[in-house]
Amino acid sequence: MVDMATEKQAGSQSWRSGDWKTVPRKNVPYNGVEITGVPAYDADGKFVSADIVAADYTYDLAGVQSRIAGLSVEEGWLEIPAAVKPGSPPGIDHRFTVNGKLQLRCGSGGMLLGVDFAYGLDGQRHEELGFVFGFPTTIAVDTEDGEVRPAR
Repeated sequence: MVDMATEKQAGSQSWRSGDWKTVPRKNVPYNGVEITGVPAYDADGKFVSADIVAADYTYDLAGVQSRIAGLSVEEGWLEIPAAVKPGSPPGIDHRFTVNGKLQLRCGSGGMLLGVDFAYGLDGQRHEELGFVFGFPTTIAVDTEDGEVRPAR
């Protein structure tokens, strides 16, 4: 399981579904979906890819996560992989209810993450469609102190 505290670093972006509750419900569905993205840039400060974590809190208060490493614009729409539960042999974690796809697209506001997926309990599915957040296409790298900042 990915530790979301370490995933949320400089330049990362997060989005939560509209049914998200600050205090989770006491029964299923406990909460909605949270998507976190961490961008990667080359040595010149140009966007390369982003690691995306989709966490579903429908059946688990701690969340069930699916990860896409290195999502790039060239890949187009990519299916959100099923979450894998540890074990021998590892298997699909059926508590992960997200079914759909993600896409990175270059827009006037930077690199935008588009979503087209559904999630939730059977008979109470929620659908999400649109762009949820973006990353700068370029960043400035200060070679003196190693700080990374969005380009201005």
